[in-house]
Formats: sequence, structure tokens, C-alpha cells
Amino acid sequence: MNMTSLGRRGVVLLALAGGCGLIDSDITKLTFDLPEKTYHFDTGMWGAVPANIPAVACTDTAFCCALINCATQPVICENSVCTAEIAVAVRQAVNLSQEVGELRSVTSVVDITIESIRYRIENNTLDIDLPAVDLFLAPDSVTDPTSTELLKFGTVPPTPAGMNVSGAVVLESDAPSKFAMFTSDLSVPFAFFAKTKVKVPSGSPAPTGAVDIAVTGSLSSSL
Repeated sequence: MNMTSLGRRGVVLLALAGGCGLIDSDITKLTFDLPEKTYHFDTGMWGAVPANIPAVACTDTAFCCALINCATQPVICENSVCTAEIAVAVRQAVNLSQEVGELRSVTSVVDITIESIRYRIENNTLDIDLPAVDLFLAPDSVTDPTSTELLKFGTVPPTPAGMNVSGAVVLESDAPSKFAMFTSDLSVPFAFFAKTKVKVPSGSPAPTGAVDIAVTGSLSSSL
């Protein structure tokens, strides 16, 4: 529904209400879909992984870092074995005023309500389980996935190796207010980040394969 149709509906409703003071409370409510964004995680882009080596027993992370430079390849001691910890992040930009037809004639929205945020795991050829993937919002100027400006709004649950599944994103309790921070001016783009950490224990083969995570959803708001 565009602003012109909203304006016409308002005139009709006010005329029907007459002097009774009856006004449709939904007259300025707008529901729209988030543009779908796909995050591609590919093991071929993770660089060298310290796998396919004999298992290295450990008592703490410091022991592992004495063997492998943790500044270049983070390694932790987990389950008494030195384990590579690979940070994976994918960034996607979004501009609601350009990508959402219902918002092209709207300058801003308020009182954001999240109707649903959904995900689909597709083309999953990973030979390891995909850990939980955290989803973040950030200003469009942010490109560093470790920036403190990233605001977490939800999580995609873990996915078993090779499985294609779908479901609801587990939202943070303050997800609506975080979305609202980026809609004060709909012409200003912002960024979505999807982040996870893949753990590869020493003594195990290097992971292979790739996976796509598509995220979309529905929001409603007041104009």
C-alpha cells in the first residue's frame, strides 16, 4: 500500500466516522517483507586449517599456542585436544527504500514489530555440522566483522552436516528496538552480518563443502 492509497483511505474513514470520533487504528500500519539475503559459507575460503595431523593432547590453550601461532591461527584447548577455531563471517548490504516496494514512497517507520524472521539452509555439502550462526545489524560503513558496532539480533540454530532445513531465527529480546535504530531514515543503507566459529580438532580431517543460508522475514510498523 503506497502513501497515496493510505491518504485516500484516511479521508474515507474520517468521513464515515463523522462526529463520532471513530478512527481506524490500523490506518498507518504497514507490513513489509525484509529483502532475502543469502550468506555463502565455503570451506575453500577458510584458508589453511591445521587438520590432518595427529591429535595433540593439551591441558590448556597456552600449551596449544606454544605449538601454533595463535595470533595467525586461533587454537584453543577443547576436550583435552588442541582445536583450531575458525571465525567465518559474511556481510550483506541492504537498502530498504530501494529493495522493498512498499517503502519506496515512505521516508521512515516507527514502532517496529517483528512478525517473523526465517531461515533456509540450502545447497549444504558440508561434511561437518554447521555451528549456530549469529546474525547482526551494523551501519553500512562497517566492514569489519569484529567491530563493536555490530548489534546481534538473532541466531540460526546448528545444522547437521549435509542437511537442508528451515525454521525460525531465534531472536534477541531487543531485536525490534535494534531494527528500529536503522529505520529512522529509510534511504540510508545498512549491513547484515552472519557469523560463526567452526572448530576443527587436531587429528581430524580438514572440513570440505559449502552451504548457503537464506534469511528473510516480515516486519510491521507505524508510519
